[in-house]
Amino acid sequence: MTPLALNRIAVTGGTIGALGRAVLGGLMLAFVYRVLQFVNPAGMGYGDVKLSGVIGMALAWLGWPVLLLGAALAFILSAVVSLVLLLLRKVTLKSSLPFEPFMVLGAFTAVLLI
Repeated sequence: MTPLALNRIAVTGGTIGALGRAVLGGLMLAFVYRVLQFVNPAGMGYGDVKLSGVIGMALAWLGWPVLLLGAALAFILSAVVSLVLLLLRKVTLKSSLPFEPFMVLGAFTAVLLI
């Protein structure tokens, strides 16, 4: 395959384009999570950063809207569950909840919605 043919596939959204989008999406989401971990190391672990790269690749393969929705839903679901647990007095403001389940649930929900 010539470079021109590869470029044509990438521009038209073929498999090569989806692969490039997936790699870029994974890097972008991992970078955002790494910045969040750098800002608040106690609030986010390195496992979250590593998982975000994988989830970012999977969601970006399907498209940019899926990636954005999946990333946003992770934070929204985490906030809703945290508020409910606070209202039920199951946790306090000093408690910590793992974020990975919300990342996976947000990604899965985004795939189902789009």
